[in-house]
Amino acid sequence: MKTKFYSNKLSKIVFSFFIALGGLLIAFIINYKILDKIIVTDICETDTSNLSHGYIFNLFYEISSSTGYHPEPSYFNFGFTVFLGLLVGSVIAHKLFWKNR
Repeated sequence: MKTKFYSNKLSKIVFSFFIALGGLLIAFIINYKILDKIIVTDICETDTSNLSHGYIFNLFYEISSSTGYHPEPSYFNFGFTVFLGLLVGSVIAHKLFWKNR
């Protein structure tokens, strides 16, 4: 009876891990393929015309000379996307596998 419990728990852990990674992948796709196109609409227009875009824009994007003064996602944007993707994936895995029904 104990081996069935451990194998069941191991499968829950493995499936939870892959669902959390799936949440991470979906968060990256939404952030870098969809939201990036909406927030930074025209790169050539936004790069040098107005360097003070606001606090939220400056928090998630950085404009520097190394990128040719084009807005690129910052490290905070990357960390926030990782955190949010893993959080959503973990919550979904918890509701699917770990919550007692």
